[in-house]
Amino acid sequence: MSTIDVDAPVDAADRCGVHCVVPTIQTDAVEAARARLPGTAAMLAASEVAAMLANPTRLRLLAALLPSGDRDAPTLCVCDLSSVAGASETATSHQLRMLRLSGMVAQRREGRTVYYRMAPDVALQQAVTALLRGGPAWAR
Repeated sequence: MSTIDVDAPVDAADRCGVHCVVPTIQTDAVEAARARLPGTAAMLAASEVAAMLANPTRLRLLAALLPSGDRDAPTLCVCDLSSVAGASETATSHQLRMLRLSGMVAQRREGRTVYYRMAPDVALQQAVTALLRGGPAWAR
Protein backbone atom coordinates (compact mmCIF):
# COMPACT_ATOMS: atom_id res chain seq x y z
CA MET A 1 0.00 0.00 0.00
CA SER A 2 1.36 3.41 -0.87
CA THR A 3 1.46 6.27 1.56
CA ILE A 4 0.76 9.92 0.94
CA ASP A 5 2.95 12.69 2.26
CA VAL A 6 0.40 15.26 3.40
CA ASP A 7 3.15 17.83 3.84
CA ALA A 8 4.33 17.55 0.22
CA PRO A 9 3.59 20.54 -2.00
CA VAL A 10 0.54 20.23 -4.28
CA ASP A 11 1.58 20.17 -7.92
CA ALA A 12 -0.40 21.49 -10.90
CA ALA A 13 -1.92 18.06 -11.66
CA ASP A 14 -3.31 17.90 -8.12
CA ARG A 15 -4.83 21.38 -8.43
CA CYS A 16 -6.78 20.40 -11.54
CA GLY A 17 -8.22 17.30 -9.89
CA VAL A 18 -6.12 14.63 -11.58
CA HIS A 19 -4.81 13.21 -8.29
CA CYS A 20 -6.31 12.85 -4.84
CA VAL A 21 -5.39 15.82 -2.73
CA VAL A 22 -7.02 14.63 0.47
CA PRO A 23 -5.26 11.54 1.85
CA THR A 24 -8.39 9.52 2.63
CA ILE A 25 -9.55 6.18 1.32
CA GLN A 26 -13.19 5.15 1.21
CA THR A 27 -12.62 1.67 2.62
CA ASP A 28 -16.15 0.38 1.96
CA ALA A 29 -16.14 1.64 -1.63
CA VAL A 30 -12.67 0.21 -2.30
CA GLU A 31 -13.63 -3.19 -0.87
CA ALA A 32 -16.84 -3.23 -2.93
CA ALA A 33 -14.89 -2.35 -6.09
CA ARG A 34 -12.35 -5.09 -5.41
CA ALA A 35 -15.16 -7.62 -4.83
CA ARG A 36 -16.57 -6.80 -8.29
CA LEU A 37 -13.28 -7.54 -10.04
CA PRO A 38 -13.09 -10.83 -11.91
CA GLY A 39 -10.39 -13.32 -10.99
CA THR A 40 -6.92 -13.19 -12.50
CA ALA A 41 -7.71 -15.78 -15.19
CA ALA A 42 -10.82 -13.90 -16.32
CA MET A 43 -8.93 -10.61 -16.34
CA LEU A 44 -6.16 -12.11 -18.49
CA ALA A 45 -8.68 -13.64 -20.88
CA ALA A 46 -10.49 -10.31 -21.25
CA SER A 47 -7.23 -8.47 -21.96
CA GLU A 48 -6.32 -11.06 -24.61
CA VAL A 49 -9.67 -10.53 -26.32
CA ALA A 50 -9.12 -6.77 -26.23
CA ALA A 51 -5.66 -7.21 -27.76
CA MET A 52 -7.09 -9.38 -30.54
CA LEU A 53 -9.74 -6.78 -31.34
CA ALA A 54 -7.22 -3.93 -31.24
CA ASN A 55 -5.58 -4.99 -34.52
CA PRO A 56 -7.24 -3.29 -37.53
CA THR A 57 -6.69 -6.24 -39.89
CA ARG A 58 -8.18 -8.74 -37.45
CA LEU A 59 -11.10 -6.39 -36.80
CA ARG A 60 -11.71 -6.11 -40.57
CA LEU A 61 -11.66 -9.90 -40.87
CA LEU A 62 -14.12 -10.31 -38.03
CA ALA A 63 -16.34 -7.60 -39.52
CA ALA A 64 -16.38 -9.49 -42.82
CA LEU A 65 -17.40 -12.66 -40.98
CA LEU A 66 -20.17 -11.04 -38.88
CA PRO A 67 -23.67 -12.37 -39.38
CA SER A 68 -26.01 -9.69 -40.65
CA GLY A 69 -29.66 -9.49 -39.74
CA ASP A 70 -31.23 -12.92 -39.65
CA ARG A 71 -28.57 -14.50 -41.91
CA ASP A 72 -25.95 -16.84 -40.57
CA ALA A 73 -22.34 -15.74 -40.45
CA PRO A 74 -20.73 -15.84 -43.89
CA THR A 75 -18.10 -18.44 -44.70
CA LEU A 76 -15.16 -17.07 -46.69
CA CYS A 77 -11.80 -18.42 -47.84
CA VAL A 78 -8.42 -16.73 -47.39
CA CYS A 79 -8.54 -15.31 -50.94
CA ASP A 80 -11.89 -13.67 -50.26
CA LEU A 81 -10.84 -12.37 -46.87
CA SER A 82 -7.52 -10.98 -48.11
CA SER A 83 -9.44 -8.99 -50.71
CA VAL A 84 -11.84 -7.68 -48.04
CA ALA A 85 -9.04 -6.83 -45.61
CA GLY A 86 -6.78 -5.26 -48.24
CA ALA A 87 -3.89 -7.42 -47.07
CA SER A 88 -1.76 -10.11 -48.67
CA GLU A 89 -2.92 -13.70 -48.45
CA THR A 90 0.07 -14.46 -46.23
CA ALA A 91 -0.76 -11.65 -43.78
CA THR A 92 -4.45 -12.58 -43.85
CA SER A 93 -3.64 -16.23 -43.20
CA HIS A 94 -1.44 -15.25 -40.26
CA GLN A 95 -4.16 -13.08 -38.72
CA LEU A 96 -6.78 -15.80 -39.29
CA ARG A 97 -4.52 -18.29 -37.52
CA MET A 98 -4.36 -15.98 -34.51
CA LEU A 99 -8.14 -15.55 -34.55
CA ARG A 100 -8.60 -19.32 -34.86
CA LEU A 101 -6.25 -20.05 -31.97
CA SER A 102 -8.15 -17.53 -29.84
CA GLY A 103 -11.43 -19.27 -30.66
CA MET A 104 -12.89 -16.25 -32.45
CA VAL A 105 -13.13 -17.99 -35.83
CA ALA A 106 -13.57 -21.58 -36.92
CA GLN A 107 -12.32 -23.19 -40.10
CA ARG A 108 -13.63 -25.85 -42.45
CA ARG A 109 -11.57 -27.53 -45.15
CA GLU A 110 -12.98 -28.50 -48.55
CA GLY A 111 -10.24 -30.12 -50.57
CA ARG A 112 -7.38 -27.65 -50.64
CA THR A 113 -9.50 -24.64 -49.71
CA VAL A 114 -10.02 -23.56 -46.11
CA TYR A 115 -13.14 -21.59 -45.25
CA TYR A 116 -13.48 -19.42 -42.16
CA ARG A 117 -16.50 -18.28 -40.19
CA MET A 118 -16.95 -16.30 -36.99
CA ALA A 119 -17.45 -18.35 -33.86
CA PRO A 120 -21.11 -18.41 -32.75
CA ASP A 121 -20.35 -16.22 -29.74
CA VAL A 122 -22.99 -13.52 -29.25
CA ALA A 123 -20.77 -11.48 -26.92
CA LEU A 124 -17.96 -11.44 -29.51
CA GLN A 125 -20.39 -10.43 -32.25
CA GLN A 126 -21.77 -7.63 -30.09
CA ALA A 127 -18.26 -6.42 -29.21
CA VAL A 128 -17.20 -6.31 -32.87
CA THR A 129 -20.45 -4.57 -33.83
CA ALA A 130 -19.99 -1.96 -31.08
CA LEU A 131 -16.39 -1.28 -32.13
CA LEU A 132 -17.42 -0.88 -35.77
CA ARG A 133 -20.05 1.66 -34.78
CA GLY A 134 -17.39 3.81 -33.18
CA GLY A 135 -17.27 2.02 -29.86
CA PRO A 136 -18.88 3.21 -26.68
CA ALA A 137 -19.69 6.89 -26.29
CA TRP A 138 -16.79 7.42 -23.87
CA ALA A 139 -14.31 6.34 -26.54
CA ARG A 140 -15.44 8.85 -29.17
